[in-house]
Amino acid sequence: MVGHILITGGAGFIGSWLARSMLARGLDVRILDDLSTGSVENIPQSRKLSFIQGSVRDPQSVRKAAEGAELVIHLAGLTGMRLAHALKKESFQIAADGTACLLAESPASARLVLFSSSAVYGLTAGEAISETLEITDASVCSYDGGEVGYAAGKWKLEQLALQAAESGRQVLTLRPFNVVGPGQSPRYGMVLPSFVRRARAGDPLLVYDLGEQTRSFCDVRNFCETTMDLIDRPKAWALSGSPINIGNPEQTSIRGLAEMVIHEAGSQSKIINKPYAQVFPGRTDVQHRIPNVARLHSLVGRPTWMGIREIVRETLNCEGHPETKWSQHPIS
Repeated sequence: MVGHILITGGAGFIGSWLARSMLARGLDVRILDDLSTGSVENIPQSRKLSFIQGSVRDPQSVRKAAEGAELVIHLAGLTGMRLAHALKKESFQIAADGTACLLAESPASARLVLFSSSAVYGLTAGEAISETLEITDASVCSYDGGEVGYAAGKWKLEQLALQAAESGRQVLTLRPFNVVGPGQSPRYGMVLPSFVRRARAGDPLLVYDLGEQTRSFCDVRNFCETTMDLIDRPKAWALSGSPINIGNPEQTSIRGLAEMVIHEAGSQSKIINKPYAQVFPGRTDVQHRIPNVARLHSLVGRPTWMGIREIVRETLNCEGHPETKWSQHPIS
């Protein structure tokens, strides 16, 4: 592992957890974030961390933040289905232009970890999805409702990553699957924190259609550990930007998740169903999203994933109590 790291989007959910993981190793961390969806409250307090408020699309900000960096972790982007649906063009531009700016303004010697998304797989069926699945512009846009949006932006990020690798940059491209856990905001439609907050308040939990859609939920701490493990593996970098799925292949239905949250919260909340098309007109919901993690296993072995019930319990326990969230994750 290197000693000086830049994390774009480091004030967000995953970025702040990754920053803490890096700081716990005694590494120096710099965060670049415009705080459009991230929060300054997420940024760890440490003498080994510095924060620059700025956009990943602003060359001057990127140049300043990336100066001297040996490793750049790129997470900056719009988060959440509601925001991505409302700001399709902006979502695409942040991913595409932000990645291009980062590649242009970061030191040529810096290794790059670029975060894509499982959204690039489009509207897939029920089988576990492998990185070898053919992806086209049309299949990507099917996720965005036939327009260029969030998924298309992540697909452009991946293409830029491969181009950078071909030109000699060291690039690692990761495709996360539904990362959740303590500290995730419900503000932009993230399902687990939305359910948790509403269950604790006794409010109804909204489930789209019948709730038979399944997702594979990955605890953010497991995710960070696995990401850091990949960064330490020369075999991962030898893939030269070819993507790696990261996620827990265990499936959970959305209705099953809602019922679990209500039970674990001891809540009297009810579940109400609403057609997906009424909330996201023009879009089609992904029925199943399951990662094939054979490539990941070949690189780092089989991670021990936290089960969804334990994730739900910890998320409930930490809701509204940031000191609990961070207490077991000391930093230097």
